Amino acid sequence: MHMPPSQSLVKQSKTMLKIFNNLHDIDFRQLMDVYAETNIMNGTERYGRYSENLRILYAEQDFYNYLCLFFKENSARYAVWERDGVYMAALRIEHYADGLIMSALETAPEHRCKGCASLLIKSTIRYLKTLGKGMLYSHINKSNYASLLVHKRCGFRVISEEAEYLDGTIVRDAYTLSLEY
Repeated sequence: MHMPPSQSLVKQSKTMLKIFNNLHDIDFRQLMDVYAETNIMNGTERYGRYSENLRILYAEQDFYNYLCLFFKENSARYAVWERDGVYMAALRIEHYADGLIMSALETAPEHRCKGCASLLIKSTIRYLKTLGKGMLYSHINKSNYASLLVHKRCGFRVISEEAEYLDGTIVRDAYTLSLEY
């Protein structure tokens, strides 16, 4: 029996970039799943005297509070790579120097080494190009070889051996990278 192409037996997964300009449209639980390891680290560092569950809960609350402030900035965006409605990777975008900065790039542990970070970055750059030309920056810890490699594969280049963060803090164990889009 011949089956028309539209009735394929192979399920096609739907992957896509989602851009958010407010916190209310984000599935916060899924976003926290992407940042689970970071929240465990931050919770342990900041709330070490509490149980593991409370440390994570407090770290997630800190994250939520940060995003409430983050989205007050008109240009602030969150980019999420998702497949079949599941968040796989995420990053933030906001004004920086003469362009934008991409930060907090994270891939959920179960989706690492599958190209999600590259797909997210490349799709985000394509999105930004639709808004016009500009400069995109990123700060990468010098010991984060995987992230540095992904950024370079996506067209970023190292422009400084240190990173100057939005609050003016200069970090010498991080690179500043840039890409013109």
